[in-house]
Amino acid sequence: MHYPYFESIDLVINPNLQALYCNVCMGALIPQQVLYHLSNKHHGLQLDNFFFARVVHYLHISDNLPMPPITDEGVMAFKGLKVLNSFACNHCPRIYMAFKLMHTHHLQSHMDIPCPSMWQICKMEQFNSGGSRLWTLWRVLDVGSHSDNNTNISSSDIIKNLHQEMSLQDQKTLAPQDE
Repeated sequence: MHYPYFESIDLVINPNLQALYCNVCMGALIPQQVLYHLSNKHHGLQLDNFFFARVVHYLHISDNLPMPPITDEGVMAFKGLKVLNSFACNHCPRIYMAFKLMHTHHLQSHMDIPCPSMWQICKMEQFNSGGSRLWTLWRVLDVGSHSDNNTNISSSDIIKNLHQEMSLQDQKTLAPQDE
């Protein structure tokens, strides 16, 4: 959702999370972080604290970010957040952005299982890169890859396949011609 005042300071609202996103950094912010974020990351942008507080209250923007969705398969990516590459653990839902961190995780959490030399690469998101659980990573579905059930076939491919099937059907229904 776009709100004129928020757009003037490069922020938009994700109504699913009731959270603010920085359009430039592609990270989520709670209202208490906005002043610090603007002063440290976007020096030219000024915040009218009184007006900002009124708009936040009027739009019911939450003071907290929700718990990140942690699953083995991943969830749909939240619009407005960066989608990054990460490594997925083969034995639990944990993901890490660095190979070394995944290796350490495996040695600590799965010490009874031999340590693999490779881990699955997956897509991930995070709310932002600062503060306790705000940097927690979660797995998202990779909508750019091709799946086994062909759900990512383009519409032009579907139309081309339909034309081929129709022409084959036409050939089957033709009766042989007598001389």
